[in-house]
Amino acid sequence: MRDAKPPSYRILLQTPVSDFSYVVSVAGNHQEITSDWLWLQENLLETLGSFEEAEQAMEFAQAKIHSLATFC
Repeated sequence: MRDAKPPSYRILLQTPVSDFSYVVSVAGNHQEITSDWLWLQENLLETLGSFEEAEQAMEFAQAKIHSLATFC
């Protein structure tokens, strides 16, 4: 039987003008989610801050994360 308990930790991306959020990462423990958060800080957050429009940043982040997930 599978454990149906949802992951304890999530990182979500949401623009200030939207009610929708995009799941960036899920993890079962604090160490895993912290590792994911550090990767995002080092590899994505600075680039997201360079966009003038929040929607452009969201589209870029979705494309980047989708492309990374495709190769995992």
